[in-house]
Amino acid sequence: MTMETKQNTEKTIDRSNTKTIDDDKPALYTPSHIANYFLAKKNHDIDNLKLNKLVYISYGWGTAIGIELFDEPIQAWKLGPVIPSLYHEFKHFGSKIITEMSKIYNLKENEVIIPEVEKGTDSFTLLKKIADNYGKISSLDLVDITHREDTPWNKTYYDEKVYKHTNKFHLEIPKDVIKEYYSSYRK
Repeated sequence: MTMETKQNTEKTIDRSNTKTIDDDKPALYTPSHIANYFLAKKNHDIDNLKLNKLVYISYGWGTAIGIELFDEPIQAWKLGPVIPSLYHEFKHFGSKIITEMSKIYNLKENEVIIPEVEKGTDSFTLLKKIADNYGKISSLDLVDITHREDTPWNKTYYDEKVYKHTNKFHLEIPKDVIKEYYSSYRK
């Protein structure tokens, strides 16, 4: 990332209201930053379904080690965890492979920014591990992984209190449930 791009990203994204799970430091990035890490990998074919699962899994493992990658809601949809802003940005691809990077539009400066995770950071190292462990798994297999009985998606989507009183749209997965789940697998 060039200094100009980094500075422009800083101007575009107001992180003043985002918090980490354990303290008052702002979240480091947006879902767009995390998505672009995976979309830049030329050896991975990624559709919208897979992208949302990879970004969700990254968020989950990040919470387990004290890194809140972004501060946006994650929702329990029929096919698993979804970050709505990412889904809507790439829904025009349908189930096809995504062929462009996520963009942030800075209307004030009239420019398009391609957000990136800074190399050499703990976040970058985390994303590399996620790509190595989950990047070659198919979209549908990632759905299966996130649909297991004890997962945050399953606990939210099939919660008896919610199940009886809603049509199951826009169910936010609680961040503490995500953190607890991924922390339980931490070695």
